[in-house]
Amino acid sequence: MKNLLLSLFIVLAASLTFAQNSPTQTQTVKKKPSLVYICPSCGYTSNKPGKCSDHRTLVQEGSYYCKMCDGVVSKKSGKCTKCGMEMAKMERPKDKMKS
Repeated sequence: MKNLLLSLFIVLAASLTFAQNSPTQTQTVKKKPSLVYICPSCGYTSNKPGKCSDHRTLVQEGSYYCKMCDGVVSKKSGKCTKCGMEMAKMERPKDKMKS
C-alpha cells in the first residue's frame, strides 16, 4: 500500500511540475519601432540610411533637416549651421502613410 501511494505521489508531482509554463514560452517579443529614412526631395522611403537616386542624403523620420544644404540633420529644431535657414521636421509624405 505504501508503494502504491508513493508511486501515485511521484506521478502526481511529476505531472504538476511538467505542466508549468516556463516564463520564456509565455513572454511576448516586443518589436523595435522600425526606423524610416526619407528623401527630402522626392519622398523616397527606406529602412536603411544612405542616399536616394537624386543623390540626396536620406533623413530619419522625426529629425530636422535643412531644405537647402544636403546632409545637415539634427534631432532638435533650430537653424542650419551652414546657411542659417530654419530647419524643417522630416515627416513621412501623406500618400506613404501606413494605415
